[in-house]
Order: sequence, then C-alpha cells, then structure tokens
Amino acid sequence: MEPEAPDFVDNQMRWLAGCMARESERPDRMLNDPYASHLAGGRVFEERLDDARAFAAVLAVAVADDLLRRVVIEHHLHSVLHLGAGLDTRPYRLELPNDLRWVELDLDAVFLYKIFRLAHVAPACRVERLSVDVTDPARTASALRRAGRGVARGLLLTEHVLDRFAPDVLEDLSVHILGGLKWWMLGTPHGGAAAQDEAIAAICGRRWKVADRRPLDDEARRLAPGRHAALTADPDLTADAHFEMGTVWLLQRVM
Repeated sequence: MEPEAPDFVDNQMRWLAGCMARESERPDRMLNDPYASHLAGGRVFEERLDDARAFAAVLAVAVADDLLRRVVIEHHLHSVLHLGAGLDTRPYRLELPNDLRWVELDLDAVFLYKIFRLAHVAPACRVERLSVDVTDPARTASALRRAGRGVARGLLLTEHVLDRFAPDVLEDLSVHILGGLKWWMLGTPHGGAAAQDEAIAAICGRRWKVADRRPLDDEARRLAPGRHAALTADPDLTADAHFEMGTVWLLQRVM
C-alpha cells in the first residue's frame, strides 16, 4: 500500500519535484532529474510548473548542484549533511564518490514517502537518514550535533527553495554546527543585494567567511540565456521572477 504523503509533501515538496520533472523533459534543460516524476507522482498540480517561479526554483537547484560537486571533489569531503532534505534526489542523480556519506535530516513521514517512491533505484553514495522537525530550532541543533559527530571534512547543505529556513534561524543555527563541517552551502531569497549581504554577514559572524556566491540573476543568463531573456521581456513574469530570485552562497569555516 502506498504511504500517504504528509501535507508538506503534498504542497511545496511535490510541487518542486514536479518542476524538476518538467525541467528534465526540456531539450534546453538546466539539469536532469530522472527520479523527480516518481516523487511528484500522478498529482495534478494546481500551480504551474513552467512559470517564472518554477524557473527560479529549478535554477537554484542547478546552481547548487554545480557548486556542491566541485566542493566535494576538490576538497575531498567525506560527509554531506542535508538539513531539510525533503524530496531532494542528489545522492541518486549526481556523480558523487561512492564512499561519500550523505545524511538527510527531515521528518520520518517525508522519508517514508521518499523511500517508497525510490525503491527501484540505488544511490550513488552512502545515504543515511535522521528524523527531525527542522522547524524546531532546539531539536534541529541537537540532530546536527548527532549527525556531525566524528565528521572531519564535511559540508552542511541548507536551501531556501522551500522557504523552510529564515535568516534569523540560520544565524542561531550557525553556532551549533560542529567544527568538522568546514563548508556550508545555503541560499538567500531575493531581497536586494544589500539585504542579502547583511543577512549573510549576520549568519557568518566570526565563524564563517564567504568562499563563493552565485547570484541567480547572473546564473540565469549563464545557464539559460534565452529563457531568461524571455522572462525579462514579459513585465508580468519579470515581477514574479524577481521576487523568487536569490543567491546561492558557499561559506567556509574560519574558526
């Protein structure tokens, strides 16, 4: 019997999976996720999967993919902790070292649904799952300490695609990240360059520095110039895309 998807999966997570599936069908796709359609299921989405909001959501994933692969390979990382993993399929669809330890942190209900939908495929690396309600800061900090224990060269991945982490929550969280997590990849929603820089500065504090930043407006011109031009030529879509665009950041631990 198919497990019933929790409400959060039914709404934002499965919408994103639908966007990823639709993107994967395009000849000019920015990424390929052969498993997204299994996670989206047969649901008829009330929201569109090919509008400006969907474009920005998929773009953020594609940019993070590129940055993540580079950091894992160049810095010989052995662990990635994905906080609020949702229906992400990176351990299955990316070319990652087979000895990489990938830890997903999210709700048991999400994992049950995800495991059922991906039962036919094996991940490229070692996948572990740790149940936690990421909306609870205290439990999230505790789960991160448990998952990060023993890690010497690791990366923490958090994403704003689903708006699950506010900047102030990440600022509080930054002090609980164990020292073995040398890298932190995260996204900030669009709020103007100054606002984003201010949010990241508060998150960094004295423990982190910015190693790389990828503004999604610039990445759209690089990865999908034709689609970006079409969006910016439409005043209605431009307003939508501008609201959704943000920046993907890579932070490096300094202490």
